[in-house]
Amino acid sequence: MRVVRTVSGMRTARRLMDGSVGFVPTMGYLHRGHTSLVELSKKYNDSTVVVSIFVNPTQFGPKEDFDKYPRDEARDLAMLEKAGVDIVFQPARQ
Repeated sequence: MRVVRTVSGMRTARRLMDGSVGFVPTMGYLHRGHTSLVELSKKYNDSTVVVSIFVNPTQFGPKEDFDKYPRDEARDLAMLEKAGVDIVFQPARQ
């Protein structure tokens, strides 16, 4: 499994992919629901499964605490590797 942390790196990775690509967008802190989406993506896409992990600050209102959103990178990456994900797109935290 490859972890890509920049948009330019993801663009490069995408150019190297053949066939269909399954994409599962997440905000991280993964659970069984996320891995079931990975399983479906693997079933219906013949080549590559990409999962994004990005906590988007614009999804939080002024009284919501972006900094307190749960994050566990090591746990998430271990789950995705076990699920057979090819690429994780995890841009730097904003």
